Amino acid sequence: MSIEVGQGAKSITSRLGSETEITAETLEQLITVMRLAIGDDMAEVKINAQSVQFQMGSDLESFLRELGLEVTQTEVEQ
Repeated sequence: MSIEVGQGAKSITSRLGSETEITAETLEQLITVMRLAIGDDMAEVKINAQSVQFQMGSDLESFLRELGLEVTQTEVEQ
């Protein structure tokens, strides 16, 4: 997973190892600290991940709805 906060010369990028698991709460904390470090609490965030796991299907649905994303059944593994 990689996380980029900010843009261009005023940005921070962090990479997590392929076997690193991170909770949503920890990810939010990391983003908050990265935004604080660049001095922009509204900085754009880009996340690139190979996979994302949710406890329940409704959690996935909420996540997708909040981001305005749609996925096909072949993209979801149960």
